[in-house]
This record gives sequence, structure tokens and C-alpha cells, in this order.
Amino acid sequence: MTKSTSQAVAEVLQAATEPLTIGEIMQQIEPRQSLHTAKPEATVRSALFENSLVATIGSRPARYVWWPKHLQGCCFRQPLAQMDFTTGELPVTT
Repeated sequence: MTKSTSQAVAEVLQAATEPLTIGEIMQQIEPRQSLHTAKPEATVRSALFENSLVATIGSRPARYVWWPKHLQGCCFRQPLAQMDFTTGELPVTT
């Protein structure tokens, strides 16, 4: 069974040890499956943006990460002023 481009992009980013550019993602997808589209870069870009677990770290050229893996081991501070202690919910704001 052939995987979708979205599945292939997700697998590449989950296995990555560092943030990847679109070109680097495409290089890793191509040995697994051919991108049979008129605009393969646009297809990969679309797959990146449709997955809510993919994030860009905002460099030039843009580099993409698998968000849960990228957050692993990170610490952040958030005031507890808005925490709903009855449900345990903590809205994360910027």
C-alpha cells in the first residue's frame, strides 16, 4: 500500500534529529516513494501545512520540525492566574 505524501512527510519529520528544509524533506521522501505531481515542492508544502503537529522554526530557508518531538525536554513558564482548578485546564497564552 502506498503512503500519502502527508504520511511520508510525518514519518520523515518524526525520524529527523534536526529541523529540515522542504528540499531536505523531499530528498528523504523520494527513496521511499516518488512524488508524482506537477509541483512536488508544493505538494510537500501542502502536506506540511495540513498537519497540526508540524511546526516551522521560522528561519530562512524555513525549517520544519515534528512539534511534539521538538518540545521534548523543553521547559516554559506560565502564570497560573487563569488556571481553572476545577477542571485542571491551563490556557497557554503568549
